[in-house]
Amino acid sequence: MATDTKNAAKECKAARAKDPDAFKTTWGTNVNKANAFGKCVSSKAKEAVEQQQEATLNAAQQCKADRAKDPDAFKTTWGTNVNKANAFGKCVSSKAKENGDSQND
Repeated sequence: MATDTKNAAKECKAARAKDPDAFKTTWGTNVNKANAFGKCVSSKAKEAVEQQQEATLNAAQQCKADRAKDPDAFKTTWGTNVNKANAFGKCVSSKAKENGDSQND
């Protein structure tokens, strides 16, 4: 989440620099709109986290389907320890990263 917050802060900082008045109007919720930056960052960071969670969920569903098709091939492809018992976790983490990267394009 720290990376998501840093990226969100960069996005918000750029938007604020581009048009400060519009930024305050868009994001500010209190009387003087002084909370605009915080509202922007929290909103964008939350959005990034939700996208990552969706990528992980999709990855788990993909891996479950792959494992159901051919369990032995699945273990051979993804398993890295002696008994290949870590195959599902390796598959999910790899596919989640791929899905997350493709959503950021």
